[in-house]
Amino acid sequence: MSSHPLTVKPDDTMEEVAEILLKNKISAVTVIDDKEKVVGIISRSDMLEFIKEVTEIEKIRYQLNFVVLNKLGYINDIIEIIKDYDGRI
Repeated sequence: MSSHPLTVKPDDTMEEVAEILLKNKISAVTVIDDKEKVVGIISRSDMLEFIKEVTEIEKIRYQLNFVVLNKLGYINDIIEIIKDYDGRI
């Protein structure tokens, strides 16, 4: 545990919280009030649940981007791997 942990306030936006989590490569941040009393914790899982709720999706999906070799048939190989995992393009 850090002697000076990163914290957020209850009125910080989800974007601000996400930026802190990503920039500092941490999985959760403590929420404190104006008197510096701990009032909660926001984790990466909480962020994903939030995204799921506001987008009204049933299942969170992933988007991947590739830089591929300039090789004949290489993209077809990638497409087949994606299909094997029930992915879509």
